Parts: sequence; structure tokens; C-alpha cells
Amino acid sequence: LDVCNIISDAGFISIVSTNAYLINETMAQRICDSRLGVLAISLESLRGETHDFYRGVKGVGTRALRAVDYLRKYYRKGESPLISVLTIIMEKNLKDIPDLVEWVNRDDLFQSISFLALLETGIVNSRNWFKSEEYKPLWPQDLTKVYTLLDVLAERRQRGYKIWNPLSQLEAFKEYYTEPVKFMKETEYKINDYIID
Repeated sequence: LDVCNIISDAGFISIVSTNAYLINETMAQRICDSRLGVLAISLESLRGETHDFYRGVKGVGTRALRAVDYLRKYYRKGESPLISVLTIIMEKNLKDIPDLVEWVNRDDLFQSISFLALLETGIVNSRNWFKSEEYKPLWPQDLTKVYTLLDVLAERRQRGYKIWNPLSQLEAFKEYYTEPVKFMKETEYKINDYIID
């Protein structure tokens, strides 16, 4: 947080992504009192068992939600950092995402929710990594469910929900999840262009 203050003094905006695991009440107060620009909390679901599954540690979902409660206690609109939620679209959280969007949308603590596509880490380096048994619990298996979810997200964004992704990106997610290898190879969207991130 001291570094974030220095960054702010230099005229830049600091952004920190966190799983919120270590945000206790003291840290929440320090975050809200700092000049951190944006705090992005990774949250895959409001259901603890789903979030825990993706993190591989029991209880992390509960701790993340507790951290949100602590942040809410010390948050001062216009003074504290902007707080956003980051969610990766995956197999086990497809049905949970609409509830997560509703939760973010009605809570003044959050500026937005941003959706990310599930990408190969670069370690695997396999053309069909998403088809492997190892990635089956992560990669959405039913494209109809993905399309339906993305249509719901687009509709809610058009209604003014706090969804950061532009409509063009939500449409691009459909193409990506349909044929990820082709999408990454043949379209103008690249990993580091903040379109598929």
C-alpha cells in the first residue's frame, strides 16, 4: 500500500488484483485509507463450494466474502479505491454467475464486475488443451449454456448493470469458447489487448 501511495503521488493509478484471502479487518481499513486506485477481487461464485473448488482450498470463498464485509465497513465512496469483481467463465460457475452479477449490481461497494475467458496458462502448450480430461472441470462442456449466459450478461449490461465488458467482448467470448484455437489464431483479438484477458 505504501507503493500504491507513491504511484498515486506520481500521477498514476495503481491496480491490485487479489483473491482477498489475507484481507482481515485491519487490512481492509488500511486499503480503504490508502490511495490505491482499484482493488479487483477474484471471485468465481458466491457459493463457497464452487469458489473453493477452483482455488483448491476449502474455506477461501468464505474468507473472500468476509473480506468484502470488512471492506464495506471502511469504504468511503469517492475516497476509497474503486472495488471490482473479476470472474472467469468456467464449467462449474456458469449457473452461479447471474446471482453474482445481481449481488455486485445492487451493492454500492462495487464499481463493476468483469468477466475473463479461461485461457491456457502457457505451461501446457497443447493445441487442444481445453479438450483434455485435466481441464474438463474447468472448460465449459455445453456451449448452449455458455451462449445463454453470455446473452443474459449482454441483456443486463444493456439495462445498465455494472458489467464492465463491452457487448462486443461478450459476443467475442461466444466465438472463443466455440473454437478457442481458431479464435486466438485468426481474429484481431489477442490476450494482451484487454479484449480477451
